[in-house]
Amino acid sequence: ALGGSGKGHFEIALSISLALGLPFGPFSCAAPRPVIFVSREDDREEMQRRLHAAVAARFSGLLRPDQRELLTRNLHIADLFGLRNARLGGPM
Repeated sequence: ALGGSGKGHFEIALSISLALGLPFGPFSCAAPRPVIFVSREDDREEMQRRLHAAVAARFSGLLRPDQRELLTRNLHIADLFGLRNARLGGPM
């Protein structure tokens, strides 16, 4: 999709839902899941900024301690910004 179409916002919202085990639109999530968010367009600092903004928008900035722990444990960012021919290896 074209830049500025909302792909990143969609992916972050989906990642938060999966990491916390929350519904995403009409789709349910039976339990919290580990998520790895791979980005080649934005660096880690930008991804962290977007993640914090998405959490603030969805939860009015107030995560419960258990939700904060789940996000910390389950949501990981792989920053491949600026790398050419980047690949995730076998262990991932």
